[in-house]
Amino acid sequence: MNAAASPTMRGTITVPPAQVEQFARDGHTVVRGLATPDEVESFRPGIESAVRRATGHHRPLESRDTYGKAFLQVTNLCSADDTVRGFTF
Repeated sequence: MNAAASPTMRGTITVPPAQVEQFARDGHTVVRGLATPDEVESFRPGIESAVRRATGHHRPLESRDTYGKAFLQVTNLCSADDTVRGFTF
């Protein structure tokens, strides 16, 4: 998918101070409603494609070990793919 064809996701939300503190403390937080289901679905094919290219995992799930079934770890994918960058930033 072309990143230009994706929703812009430029709306704003207010995050409660406790959640900001949680992020500062833990380095992550869940922001419910940040992206709509339609926005997520529009980005999904491009993100999945970028992950496949970056990981080289083309084996069926059934043929992977337990860790390989649970995780596909890709670092800095947003710096290598425009669609992922559009979703992330």
